[in-house]
Amino acid sequence: MLKNLNKNEKIALAKNTTNRELLKILAKENDEDINFKLARNENTPLEVFDGLKFNYLYRLALSENYSFKKYDELMNDENFSNMNPIKQESIIKMFKMIDNKEDISIEQYNIFMNIDYEPLLKKIASYEKTPAEILNKLYDLDTNKYDLSLAGNPNSPQNIIEKLAMKGDYFLYINLAGNPNCSQDILKAIAKVNDEYINVKLAENPNCPQDLLKEFSEEVIRKKEDNNKPYFEISDYVEPSYNDFER
Repeated sequence: MLKNLNKNEKIALAKNTTNRELLKILAKENDEDINFKLARNENTPLEVFDGLKFNYLYRLALSENYSFKKYDELMNDENFSNMNPIKQESIIKMFKMIDNKEDISIEQYNIFMNIDYEPLLKKIASYEKTPAEILNKLYDLDTNKYDLSLAGNPNSPQNIIEKLAMKGDYFLYINLAGNPNCSQDILKAIAKVNDEYINVKLAENPNCPQDLLKEFSEEVIRKKEDNNKPYFEISDYVEPSYNDFER
């Protein structure tokens, strides 16, 4: 097929095609102009990236390519680096869909649940478009792994939020305090921890009860007044006696 194409047509194909097999074949041309387009194409197979990444000519193009950057980042994880390239490419694609805030089907979610790659599942657990059905599966799969991500997800269903709030964990409280899907009763309960950082998160939460906001405002005013007070009042000053200095 490619034998009938001139160089400009091959360059255009390297830039635009999503066909992995065609991209592999184009890489075998070993042409700088074609390789430059391959380095920019986010559908380029990972094995082709491996052949390009050590050449300084393509370094800038690769640094702007989401797929390569994610691949380069994840290769530091032994669990990822030991996977076959097809799995690796699928994981990178899912990360990209989430970062682009795309809609993902239940079937696609279930596929990645079966791959069981923890960093991706944490990303799914924190993704605000992840359906409640999948979030419940993640909670049941391993609450300790995904609880922090679920606590901060505004799409987490109430049954998960209530269970997480009952754990009494400080870091869960922080994420729950900022979650607009938390009920006002839970937010009031978290406020009883009376922690300054948690209170900031609560105050930023659009669902924070008005009485809590008023209480936080009064506390801020009190602290400001305390900070503006002198270390001692002039009326408390007692002039030292010279005898105090005689030893």
